[in-house]
Amino acid sequence: MANDLFYLIKQDRENLANLTRGITQANPDNRTRRANDAINLVAMMIHGENAVIYPPLQESSPEGATMVEDSLKRLRSIVVDLDRLERMEFNDLSYPSFFDRTFDRFFQHWEVEDRSVRMLEDLMNPLDFVLLGPRWTTARSTAPSR
Repeated sequence: MANDLFYLIKQDRENLANLTRGITQANPDNRTRRANDAINLVAMMIHGENAVIYPPLQESSPEGATMVEDSLKRLRSIVVDLDRLERMEFNDLSYPSFFDRTFDRFFQHWEVEDRSVRMLEDLMNPLDFVLLGPRWTTARSTAPSR
């Protein structure tokens, strides 16, 4: 189970939800650390999708290729907003709402990610699909830090 792609993604999501939950009420040092950790975790998750999920999905079917294209469009705007968040100061009055909106959009992206992984599971040879979990772990660990 520890190398199962669904389990690994769920674990990342839980970690991200814990980092972002109640962040505006945290003390300033903890708030900054948690915000940076959340931004880095999103970067790792996006890198994992780009390296592990999208290539076989694009190759699997025209529907998969379209799904990837649509997903990448949504993710680009999230990455732009994450870059903006990194340049903002937490004491900026617009930071909390901008932070919440950015992460809410990423949380909404999870529905697309779930559909993508389920589609891959249906289309791939089960032995090949099992290898995606370890690849996810490797991709996350090699993601460029933000």
